[in-house]
Amino acid sequence: MEEIEGFIVKDAPPTVYYIPDFITEAEEEYLLQQVYKAPKPKWTQLSGRRLQNWGGLPHPKGMISEKLPDWLLSYTEKISGLGAFAGKSANHVLVNEYKPEEGIMPHEDGPLYHPTVTTITLGSHTLLDFYRPVDQTQTEVPQTEESRYVLSLLLQRRSLLILQDEMYERYLHGIGSVAMDTLTESVANLALAGRRVGSDTITTEPGKLRSDALREQSEPADNLCSQDLPSFTGHLVVVYVLLGVYSAARRKRSYLTVHHFSLSFPSDVESAAVPLIFPH
Repeated sequence: MEEIEGFIVKDAPPTVYYIPDFITEAEEEYLLQQVYKAPKPKWTQLSGRRLQNWGGLPHPKGMISEKLPDWLLSYTEKISGLGAFAGKSANHVLVNEYKPEEGIMPHEDGPLYHPTVTTITLGSHTLLDFYRPVDQTQTEVPQTEESRYVLSLLLQRRSLLILQDEMYERYLHGIGSVAMDTLTESVANLALAGRRVGSDTITTEPGKLRSDALREQSEPADNLCSQDLPSFTGHLVVVYVLLGVYSAARRKRSYLTVHHFSLSFPSDVESAAVPLIFPH
């Protein structure tokens, strides 16, 4: 993990790594093509999302494994090569697709998974929100999502996110069912994400403000408020992909090591764009 120590998000609990431009534009396009080349039977429709399952169906009693396709194997190897999974490679993939104004409630991935998750974002951005779990001993004050909210992470296209330790094991994560994403000081990785802000990833409406961290790291920062830049085309489809090393020995307290990455991409920019703005 030494080679990515410079990408730690210091304004979040342990441990978050955020790496802009982890893959190339060509790789991004390739992954999108492969996701949608999958036969229709690979998709399962759920409430508010649909998913693909690759590698087998995890279960506490075991999993009948299936070989991952080559287009997924190459990225499990690339991510595992960073040392994020302690020398192991993934054998399970779950692809979750979210359409515009769809999201997922705050949740945890459960004890079958090793406490590491990685996310690659394709095609556009999304915001991943984090929450404290409900305190069962606290009954006097209502525990709403708003009161339990901790922070958000901005996942830009082609970036890699790695969640470990407290950020993965303690906090719940979710995606808001919104038509517009607004960046505030609660977005913990703006300093790292801002390295690419002002090129082809994020723009703001003229006169909108940005955080100090973003102002310092953006290249070029002045582009953020340029009237010449197009409005940001936000996440149109968000796809979570879980890749992991599954162990059937659950009773021995072994875990499914997870690579978790998000693919988000435009399908109809004119009708379904989700803008990303900075508030006054």
